[in-house]
Amino acid sequence: MTRGTLALLFVAVGLTAAAPIAAQPPGQSDLAANAALKYWQAFAQLPTPDEAQQKQLGEWSTLPPDAAHKLLAATGVEKSLQYLHRGARLPRCDWSLDYEDGIGLLLPQLSRARTLTVYACLRARLAFADGRSAEGLDDALAVMALGRHVAVDPIMVSLLVGYALEQQAVNVLAPVLPKLDAAALRRLGEGLDGLPSAATIEQALIMEQRYFSGWAIRWLKDLERSRAGDLRAKVRALLSDDSEDSKAILKLVDDGSAKRLIQALEDLGPFYEEQRRLAGLRRDQFLAQWPDAQKRQSANPVAHAILPALEKVVDARDRARARLALLKAAIAVVRDGQGALAQHPDPFGSGSFEYKALPQGFELRSKLVIKGEPVTLVVEPSK
Repeated sequence: MTRGTLALLFVAVGLTAAAPIAAQPPGQSDLAANAALKYWQAFAQLPTPDEAQQKQLGEWSTLPPDAAHKLLAATGVEKSLQYLHRGARLPRCDWSLDYEDGIGLLLPQLSRARTLTVYACLRARLAFADGRSAEGLDDALAVMALGRHVAVDPIMVSLLVGYALEQQAVNVLAPVLPKLDAAALRRLGEGLDGLPSAATIEQALIMEQRYFSGWAIRWLKDLERSRAGDLRAKVRALLSDDSEDSKAILKLVDDGSAKRLIQALEDLGPFYEEQRRLAGLRRDQFLAQWPDAQKRQSANPVAHAILPALEKVVDARDRARARLALLKAAIAVVRDGQGALAQHPDPFGSGSFEYKALPQGFELRSKLVIKGEPVTLVVEPSK
């Protein structure tokens, strides 16, 4: 199965004043402590927007306030956002995934989390614009917690979605920092420091080797042992597309044997190990060694289809790390002045972030460069 097909299978890809939390009934504490159950209730309450509303949601970051207020009122998303916050307040999240499904594993929470994030970020924008900064912080921090909870499962697409959700919240928070008072800035900083942990790329590589390529090997061997025949048709049905990667895989399968494909999949083992090693290196070391590793991988006929696009995932991880560090540094600058940058070193360079004054704020720049562009954070009210 190609990475593109996997992605299709996987993704199918403001809170009012907090109410008191009642004591949980006896025997329900373990379930009640699982954030995923709260999120699923949030997903279940998500509205189904019409075509015009869907277009507006796609423009949430620039939607005029009047239109945004009307959209939130018309879609009635309050209950979903209430459960978003309930989930975000819990440290543990278990989506109870059925890894034994292998490459057929479904991850419906990813697309739902994306939709819920758009509503939460839109409401946060309005709250900040209306001077209700506490509510805006609630929504933005809840989105960041959701991003971490989405990425708790060590699967590459889950990590990528988690990084993306976190960036949405950063985009909402950065422009409003100069408007926040000392107490709000302190609360935001504490909230960022208290975010739950997500899985790592290294963990995801172990999981994908075991349950995706490993599952495919076991499935193919079972088919051969059953002597069911027509193996090529069964593999073609599993691939479900006619991409170049799928064609390369099918060339390795005969009607009665998948031995060549099994061997190619088993030969990926050292490449998974190499990717895990590379993912743990400093960025400069990764970039220096990745091209040679990629060249070696290309000799395997199924590597492009099965192995993750590691550089893309590393870029997303590093961007998220840099932007979070930039946001924390920006909070310190707003609170204590430019000199506070000395206490917030750039994780991708020596020394502090670069500072540039703007007419109504400032820009911070990291030494991290992705696709020729430095990673920055603009702290200035949106026009």
